[in-house]
Amino acid sequence: RPRSLIIIYYIIHPPRSIRSSSKRKEMRFAPLLGATAALRAPPRLPRRLPCRASSGASVDAAAAPNKLDGVLPLAYGAASAALVAKSFKLRRAPPEAAACCALAALATVTHAPTARTQLKSVRRARETARAEVSQRGGAEKRYNARAWRRAVVLRLAAQWAGLLRTILGEDVFVGAATVLGANAGFWLTGGAHRRHDASGSFTPVPYATAFLVFVIDAAIVGCALLAARRPPGYARAFYASVVVAACGFGVLEMLPRWLRKGK
Repeated sequence: RPRSLIIIYYIIHPPRSIRSSSKRKEMRFAPLLGATAALRAPPRLPRRLPCRASSGASVDAAAAPNKLDGVLPLAYGAASAALVAKSFKLRRAPPEAAACCALAALATVTHAPTARTQLKSVRRARETARAEVSQRGGAEKRYNARAWRRAVVLRLAAQWAGLLRTILGEDVFVGAATVLGANAGFWLTGGAHRRHDASGSFTPVPYATAFLVFVIDAAIVGCALLAARRPPGYARAFYASVVVAACGFGVLEMLPRWLRKGK
């Protein structure tokens, strides 16, 4: 019995020589044990964070260049050249010739940069809405982006229909009414309450401002239609001067920005 107690004591409290030898063995085989443990353990993959764009951040995919960015200035430039050429043919009719020159300047200085900026805004708004579709309010943002795209596309279609009508048609003021009517219809199809800025952020126009601009555009369209219906004379010249003045105001408003981008 005393022997058994002694044996149990030495098992629980081994001598220093035995403990030092066991530690030496552990230190000797530590690299081998660590290598085998590393081989058995599965590799740890890096944690993937969800890619969600913030509400105010601009999407890089939307900022990629598009083919229309280079085509639109050339198309509007060609339309402007055709309008100037037609004004030389109509030099015996000053109101029609002045309207052609005014539309040519408006297409080059105002319509081309505006169309390019709005198309970029449409792309960025669409990409932002797709990135935030799973977040709160994502469905509403997607609906606003679609409505904004529809308004921009309809405006461009109406503008080009009016430009082609002016270039190829006999009555210049019918085409001018179509071109200017595209601006008035733009506010009715969602250009005000579904507007997005150049970065794709939702920035609606106040109702009072949109209504005032719509009334002015509608009055200019009415003057163009009256000029188309009037025979040559003072009345036709008066309505034509209103149309030319409206086009000139739009050109002067965008001219500094257009010159700055040209530099």
